[in-house]
Amino acid sequence: TSFSDLNRVETTYQTTMAAFVQNENSLALIPFRRNQILARKENNKASLDISNLDVTRMKIHSPVQGRILKRHAFIGEYVKKGQKLLEIYDPSFLEIKVPLSQNELAWIIPEFFQAFAKAKDFQNIQTKSCEVVIQLLNSQDTCFWKGKIVRLASEIETATRTLSTIVQVEKEKSDDFSHPPLLKGAFVRLKFKAFILKDVYKIPRNLITNDNHVALFDHGKLSVRPIEILRIYQDFAYINKGLKPSDKLITSLLPQIVDGMPVAISEKNFSDLQEKKNP
Repeated sequence: TSFSDLNRVETTYQTTMAAFVQNENSLALIPFRRNQILARKENNKASLDISNLDVTRMKIHSPVQGRILKRHAFIGEYVKKGQKLLEIYDPSFLEIKVPLSQNELAWIIPEFFQAFAKAKDFQNIQTKSCEVVIQLLNSQDTCFWKGKIVRLASEIETATRTLSTIVQVEKEKSDDFSHPPLLKGAFVRLKFKAFILKDVYKIPRNLITNDNHVALFDHGKLSVRPIEILRIYQDFAYINKGLKPSDKLITSLLPQIVDGMPVAISEKNFSDLQEKKNP
C-alpha cells in the first residue's frame, strides 16, 4: 500500500474511535440525564400543583361563620395580596361593654357585695349569679335576649371611675323566630337580675328626712320613726328596718313634723305607698 492509503486508514480509524468514545460517553451520561429529566418533571408537577391551588383560591371562603360587618372590595375590582376584603364578626359570641360604678357592682356581683356591704345586711339579701336581660331601645318587652357577665376589665377608668363589665349575649337558636337577631352596633338597655331582697320596703326617697326618719299615721297622730336604708336607687329607697306591713306612710309634704302631733287623713287623697318586695 502507498503512504496515502495508510493515512486514509488511520484517519478512518481515529474517526471511528472518536465516534465509539462519544457513544460510550453518551451511554455513561444516560443515568444522569434521566435524573435531570425526572427532576424537571417533579418541578413541573410542583408548578402545576401551585397553579391548581391558585385557581382554587379564586374563591375565598371565610374560616368562620358570621355576619359581614364591613366590605372593603367589590365585584370587578383588582385586589393585591394581603389586601383586606371584608370584616366578619361571629354573632354567637357578641359582647357588650357596660361601665358600672363600684356601688352598682356591689349589687350585681356577690364578691363585690361581700367586700363592701355591712354584715348585718346579709340576712335581708340572697345573693346569686347575675342574670342579664338585653333589650333594644324602644322595643317591646317580649323582644329580648339573655346574657351573662363573663369578665371584668383589668382596671378602673380614671375619668369616670367606673369598671367595664363585659356581658356576653347567649347564642341565638336557629329555630327561634320570636325576635330579630341582635346586630353589632345596636343601641340596647340592660337589666341586671342579681340579688333577691327579703322583707324590704320600697318607698319614695323624698319622704325620708335627712336623719333617716319617716312620718307615719298612728291612730290620728303623727309618729316619727327611725329607719335603716339598705339601698337608694334613682327616686326610691329600700328600707330593711323600721317599717311593718301595717304601717301607714304619710306622703303629704308637711311644713313641720312633730312626733305626736294630731293629723287628719283625707280618704280621697290617701294612698299607701309602701311596697313590700316578695322573696
